[in-house]
Amino acid sequence: MREGDLLIELAWQADDTLEKWGLRFLHLLKDRVPCLQAVLYGHIEEGVLEYVAGYAVEAPPPTRFLWGEGLLGEAARLGQPILKPLTEASARPYGLVEVKPVFYWAYPWVYQGRSRAAVEALLWRALTPQEEAWLQDKGPLLAMLANGVFQQERIQRLLAELQAQNALLQENLRRLEETQAELQTLNASLEARVEERTRELRRALEELNSTQQQLILSEKMAALGQLVAGVAHEINSPLGAIKGSAETLLEALPTLWQSLLSGIAHDPGAVAAALEWVRSYLQGAERIVLTSREERALRKKYMHQLEAAGWTEEADSIARRLVEAGFILEDLSPLFPLLRLPQGLDLLYLAGQLKLQLENIVLAANRTRKTVFALKSYAHTSDRTHPVPTRLEESLETVLTLYHHQLKHGVTVHTEYDPEIPPLYLYADEMGQVWTNLIQNAYQAMQGQGELYVHTFQEGDFYGVRITDTGPGIPPEVLPRIFEPFFTTKPKGEGTGLGLDICRRIVEKHRGRITVDSQPGRTAFTVY
Repeated sequence: MREGDLLIELAWQADDTLEKWGLRFLHLLKDRVPCLQAVLYGHIEEGVLEYVAGYAVEAPPPTRFLWGEGLLGEAARLGQPILKPLTEASARPYGLVEVKPVFYWAYPWVYQGRSRAAVEALLWRALTPQEEAWLQDKGPLLAMLANGVFQQERIQRLLAELQAQNALLQENLRRLEETQAELQTLNASLEARVEERTRELRRALEELNSTQQQLILSEKMAALGQLVAGVAHEINSPLGAIKGSAETLLEALPTLWQSLLSGIAHDPGAVAAALEWVRSYLQGAERIVLTSREERALRKKYMHQLEAAGWTEEADSIARRLVEAGFILEDLSPLFPLLRLPQGLDLLYLAGQLKLQLENIVLAANRTRKTVFALKSYAHTSDRTHPVPTRLEESLETVLTLYHHQLKHGVTVHTEYDPEIPPLYLYADEMGQVWTNLIQNAYQAMQGQGELYVHTFQEGDFYGVRITDTGPGIPPEVLPRIFEPFFTTKPKGEGTGLGLDICRRIVEKHRGRITVDSQPGRTAFTVY
């Protein structure tokens, strides 16, 4: 086969393996250069060459040679051809009869920057210039053709890897489809379970809200039960005052008419003038409550005026009765004409008493109305599901009115309401329960003796209520737990431990917060 045809064959059969291709190349090499033998090595790993194909020539007769070390490895490492004589030999250790000059030729095939194979040959003589030119000319071409083999092997390896990966992908795809089917089944089941769980949670939330409302109502009724005796007294006291004033009026009416008739019979003109003055005085005068010292000073002033007008012996009794009747005057002279009439003093006294008793009835009725209104407002259970405009001071005053009977015997109440605070949207019944719990706790902490401060204020964008007592304070080790449910420091039977927990829940329902600051002699609860 001609040289050109062999090269073409090598090119067209680039899909052969390295071993087949190498054998054909070694035969071509034998025909062109004086080879004793030639071997093709391939790299199996870095620095390691493995035998692939070889060719040995029988003639001339074989001769023993000494091989140099590391030349092939050096050629592969450097990626450059090596052609050098092997002349370092000794006949004695090997018993050689003759040492002939031998030439060593190594040619690495570099692919993608690395030596992928190497040809090693022993030449039985030096190369002629034509042979050396052939190697220099055809060597790169042969290396280029060999690259096709390397590339083909690489492609085959890649195809094998791709086939393995494709099989793996197919398996993963199958598993993915199975997983998706399982997920769809699980998802449908999960959606059903979530929907059922949501319904259960909604029912539980409704039950919880209902239970909380019942708990708030129970606390309210429990507090109301404690207040019943005081509220009854707050109602009975003004009712007793109304009854007493009415009885006094009924008893005084006959005497009043008798005094009028007697005075009219004696001097109708004087009686008419005096009564007109008394009418205008009583109609325009506001009730003034005097202290004992002020009453004594007023009576002494009246005595001087009466004595100067001629009442010497009766001055003290007349002055006393005028003060008792509620006459507070700088000058008594307008009353002198009536005082000189028979039963004139009785007429003046009864007229003043009539006004006082009627005022007592009005005050007692207002007090009763206020107490009943507070009781009604507190006991009322609203079915509203949304907050309504509520004035903080009115909500607080309702609770203070109900506690008036307990507080008035030893607790001084100080109120300070900010008039600039507008009505706030609150669940009024529930906030009333907050004030009740805080005021009740303050009263119990002070053991019925001390001062209670109720203060409304504005702080930034927040409105607040602060309730402060002068009790002994809350111990530091207890303070972090006071809002825990069922935690109480009160004796058994005096508290459930739910009051402050309910307060916290109600305040949080209004998107607010409740804080406490306590030290010996002062405890303040603040609701924002």
